[in-house]
Amino acid sequence: MGNHELNALLYHRRGINVDGTDDGYMRAHSVKNTGQHKTFLDEFPIGHPDTAEMLEWFLTLPLFLDLGGIRLVHACWDDTRVATILDRRPDGLLAPDDLQEIALEKDASGFAEAVLTTLKGPEAELPEPHHFHDIKGHRRTALRLKWWQSGAMTWREAALSVPAPEKLPATPIEGGVAFRAYDAEAKPVFFGHYKRHGFPSIDAPNAVCLDYPGEICAYRWASEARLEQQNLIVIK
Repeated sequence: MGNHELNALLYHRRGINVDGTDDGYMRAHSVKNTGQHKTFLDEFPIGHPDTAEMLEWFLTLPLFLDLGGIRLVHACWDDTRVATILDRRPDGLLAPDDLQEIALEKDASGFAEAVLTTLKGPEAELPEPHHFHDIKGHRRTALRLKWWQSGAMTWREAALSVPAPEKLPATPIEGGVAFRAYDAEAKPVFFGHYKRHGFPSIDAPNAVCLDYPGEICAYRWASEARLEQQNLIVIK
């Protein structure tokens, strides 16, 4: 499962949303959310039988897969968060009863946070007064983090999707930031989500993103513990 499938489940399900709107759905039917969801809505309108069938199918998609020698996840593999999810859902599947808790993004057990980070990736607030502007010029204080890079990192080194990372602080990520980099000795992990640009490449010896909108790519894995660029297949 990815964040778009989760968003669809919440957008179409009756309940309370984190924005506090009175439309009666777990994901607010705001102009922004509806615009982001338009492609799905064009084919699967609210209330249509085909839509209900598709949403039921989304709930059969695992949040992650551990296949023994490799791991697969949409946005982020974090052992602690995976354990939190498995403690409630040993099969790694969301249940309908989980959705309201996730929609409100707050919970005592950490389950909602674990699911959201797994599907959207980790973010952290920059130390004050630091900020940056995204590609659309919006001022941001929350930073996407390169969770797949092991070892101690600075804010500048960990920054993802920041137009000018050199303007970020070169100080270590510390304090109350719940950020754990992927262990350098862990089994290889394959992920997507990030809409990377440029030519596909290995991100770390045991981690690779396969989401390149401009290229079709795949990895041919042959039981190696360290990923190799030559096994990353790109179709022009």
